[in-house]
Amino acid sequence: HYNKQNQLPVSIEARLDNKPEDFAVDHLAIELGELQISGTAQLSRTDRRKLTMDLKASPMDLGFLFDDADTQVLSGIAVPEYLVAIPDLDLHLTLSAENLQAPGLSLRQASAALERTERGGKLVATVSGNDFGRLDLTLDANSPAGEPADVKLTANFADMDIPEVFRQKGLINSRSSGSLHFSGRGSGVREVFANLQGK
Repeated sequence: HYNKQNQLPVSIEARLDNKPEDFAVDHLAIELGELQISGTAQLSRTDRRKLTMDLKASPMDLGFLFDDADTQVLSGIAVPEYLVAIPDLDLHLTLSAENLQAPGLSLRQASAALERTERGGKLVATVSGNDFGRLDLTLDANSPAGEPADVKLTANFADMDIPEVFRQKGLINSRSSGSLHFSGRGSGVREVFANLQGK
């Protein structure tokens, strides 16, 4: 069970591809409750291995990941420590989701692409609100061996109903357009994000 859900159905279906140089799955289907994810995966057999995944989900309701959907959502943004998960692997991950729902978040469409090597990485994400509006997010990291990482975070948004995206609906609609730029430097994800400065 997960978060007090005693009967959460789980189904995983995979079909291996016959590639001698790689371990590849050309058909991957995951069902976790009402969440359905499909796509492909490939792990190279080179000295520094690379994991490539292309995933799609529709709808993508993540409410079951939380203890209680009615729990008050904490302010702020969680530190994205998942960006440094599995440090011995290079990563090329893409995810496309429709009707993304979670406590404190509601989006019509979202997509993300992560490219990571031992010297840094780049995350590009695009989200669309339920009615209209768009947010483009880019996170660039440069991490030379033995040196602190330099990170730049840019967010460009157009006609976004930001209160509605975060389920803080007010009496009137509020549409916003603009851009935000942040930069930080540090020896780890937490230190980098603690040092972020914006304009």
